[in-house]
Amino acid sequence: MFTASELQTQIGLDTSKYRFEYYNPSHLQNASLRDIDKQLINSFEINFIDEKHIDGLTFTALYGNTVIMIVGVYPLWTGVADIFMVATTHLHDHKFHFHRTTHRFLRYSAIKLKLWRYQCYVCALNVLAIKWIEACYFTNEGRLKKFGPDKLDYFIYGRVFE
Repeated sequence: MFTASELQTQIGLDTSKYRFEYYNPSHLQNASLRDIDKQLINSFEINFIDEKHIDGLTFTALYGNTVIMIVGVYPLWTGVADIFMVATTHLHDHKFHFHRTTHRFLRYSAIKLKLWRYQCYVCALNVLAIKWIEACYFTNEGRLKKFGPDKLDYFIYGRVFE
């Protein structure tokens, strides 16, 4: 686990404009979500992020007071963790900065947490998320039929660190 300030320093976040904070439920409530993400969040019987987040492993990236993204790591067992990201409509304006930041986050967190594998699930209809995760060097490992709480198909993506 790590602190928000450690994370900012280690991944080279431009702290004159951006900051990481520990995730707080108000972040999701104040986030301007894309329609596809709203549908997913609303299809859970519980607030998935509030229920599954782990202090020290779930963060919100902010530009001023504007939520850009929420990212979290959920360890499954030694060396393997799920990762999730909820992007807001504001990510588009900051995509280049956060693309580089995401790459640094993945490398740093894998080393710090002694992970050799990250995996995540992406809705088969979420074209932007598919492009993003593939640009982060994750490999599509298969289609999961009616996998999500929204009864949609999802892809499982994995990234192995050597």
